[in-house]
Amino acid sequence: MCLELDIHMGLVVHLVVHHLGGLMTTLTATAARKGFFEILKKANKQHEIFHIHHHSGDAVLLSEQEYDSLNESLALLSTPGFRDAFNASRKQAENHETVSFEDVFGEAQ
Repeated sequence: MCLELDIHMGLVVHLVVHHLGGLMTTLTATAARKGFFEILKKANKQHEIFHIHHHSGDAVLLSEQEYDSLNESLALLSTPGFRDAFNASRKQAENHETVSFEDVFGEAQ
């Protein structure tokens, strides 16, 4: 999916769907430089991810929180057996095969 969208200062950017299921804004390095502080605000406050294109190579700008989250997900998914255990737990929850807070911790929530 790719959409063109006019943004402030007459710049045209492309929006593409990124692997996390949201939109990633693609723009040139020149456009990124002109709107750098606005891009930083959007990355941090709205969790937008920016693909910045330059003839010497592309880069991706995202918030530190988003970066940390991706690394945590990668670490969990790299742990042997995690995916199978997670999927089994999800099936148990879908089938209402759960245990109460009180049963687990010995006190009411």
